[in-house]
Amino acid sequence: SLSTGTNLRFQDSATFTVSLWFNWASISGNTSSRQYLWENRTSGGESYYVIVLDNVNHPTPALKAIMQGGSGEIRAESSLPSFNTWVNYVAVFKITAGTVTSYVNGIQVDTSTSTPKTGGSSGATAYLGTYFGTLSGGYKFDGDINNFKIYNRALTAEEVAENFNGIRSRFGI
Repeated sequence: SLSTGTNLRFQDSATFTVSLWFNWASISGNTSSRQYLWENRTSGGESYYVIVLDNVNHPTPALKAIMQGGSGEIRAESSLPSFNTWVNYVAVFKITAGTVTSYVNGIQVDTSTSTPKTGGSSGATAYLGTYFGTLSGGYKFDGDINNFKIYNRALTAEEVAENFNGIRSRFGI
């Protein structure tokens, strides 16, 4: 796991994109059946952005990009990927629009819109491969993460597809 050690601040007017490749090994040893790929969360947990493999019924097992703030959660979901397969996952967070869009292997799979989020994430810390930076308990990611990027803008569907196609051969796809 990795903690930035410093704050990544996504203010209310921000739009940003998180892109990563991951290879999910298993759910064994994971007591919660939830594995966090990336999160940016305030210390009290009241405001966050998360990419999580959720193998429990909330409401169905899924790969989820979640934005939480004063208005509740906004989730973009897709089916859980197979184990031992590289996957490119991209989440576009549009904070003032209250929209989260997710892409799997260069293809848009979901967009979810709700009341725009308020409150920002001032004082939040980002974590890669773990929940709140802890390796104990059941939230750590069991697998490999590669080519992790955060963009300070929304990537277009064309850019997401171009990025995927540009390096997919490195991951055997």
